[in-house]
This record gives sequence, structure tokens and C-alpha cells, in this order.
Amino acid sequence: MNIGYRPFLAGLGLLTLLPLMAGCSESDRPLEPPTRFEGWVLGSFYQVTVMDPLTQGQAQALEEGFLAELESVDRSMSTYRDDAELVTFNHAPLNEWQPLSNELIEVLAVSQAVAADSDGAFDVTVGGLVNLWSFGPEARPEEVPSDEALAERLSTVGYDALEVDAQQMQARRTRDVFVDLSGVAKGHAVDRVGAYLDQQGIEHYLVNLGGDMIARG
Repeated sequence: MNIGYRPFLAGLGLLTLLPLMAGCSESDRPLEPPTRFEGWVLGSFYQVTVMDPLTQGQAQALEEGFLAELESVDRSMSTYRDDAELVTFNHAPLNEWQPLSNELIEVLAVSQAVAADSDGAFDVTVGGLVNLWSFGPEARPEEVPSDEALAERLSTVGYDALEVDAQQMQARRTRDVFVDLSGVAKGHAVDRVGAYLDQQGIEHYLVNLGGDMIARG
């Protein structure tokens, strides 16, 4: 009687393995270059184009990896999400040192160095004006800002009101400035994605994040 069950059990085992075999073959399926990944992060559109030959599984793993890099920057430097480290810093009490992540401190320090070298032509404390013109997280105004409103916001701008202590990994605002890293965060994110792709052995790629680009190959 047991002999009669053997063909049935063998067939049942084969049916059980078929989905697994199908999954493996799908993961190993080669993709026709270029492979493109697209989405939104840091309030901007991103596109990552890879010319290296990839399988479906490799492409999925690659996307998960560089999205983790972008998410890290977004979580640290975005002005559009309430849980961002930069948003918390912008709402912290004035004149009190705030401990910050190594990544945010690094970008703030570079920004302040460029601000000093350019005599303020580049200034990340311009966020108040950016918001007034609705290029930031504030609601879009129904009319062009008045001269009075512009003058008021201008009074809150000044990189001298942002102090960064890279040694102690902390920063503080000495006036009510609004720090906006839009002029540097996307470039930093692009560099991180490029470094990640290099680590994965990708030799031919183009990364575009809102016009900030890096390419290889």
C-alpha cells in the first residue's frame, strides 16, 4: 500500500519545489542594460542609470542599498519631514549646543567654510527667505512677498549666527536663523550613492538627483 503513495509524494514534492525554482530563475534573469531606477527624495526627483549587466536579483539588491544611502541623508538633512535631524536643530533653543550626527556636522562645517570663503555668497541660513518664496516646507503665498516681509526675513539671515564645533560634534544657532541645506545636501547624497555603487563594483553609471549629478564609465 505504501508503494502506491510514492508517485503521489514525488509529484507533491515537485509541485512544492516549482515556486522556489521559479523564484530562483526570476532572480537570476539578466536585465537588458541600461537599468534605471527612479523616485523622489529630499524634495527632488532622482534617477540612477546603470550600464553594467545586472540580474533581476542584483538590481533589486543594488536599489535597496542606494535607497538606504538616500534615506540616511533625507532623514538627516531634509526640511520637509518632521522627524529630520535638521528640522529638530532648527527648532532647538537658541544659544544652546546641540549634539548632531557626524554626517550633519560634516556638511554644516563644509557649508560654513564655503560661506566664509565666499563672504556669505553661499549661506545655508537663507532658509527663512527660501520659505517665504515657498521653495521650502512653508505653504505657497497667495501673492509676491512685500518689501517689509522680505526685509524681516533678511534680518534672520547670516552665517555668523550658526556655530559648528566639529571636534565636539555639536552646533548651535545664536539668532533665529533657519538652516536650509538644499544647496549642498543633494550633492552630498549624490556622492554617497556614487561611493556605494563603487563599493559594489559598478563601473558604468549616472546618478541624477534634482540636477546634481555624478557619473562613472
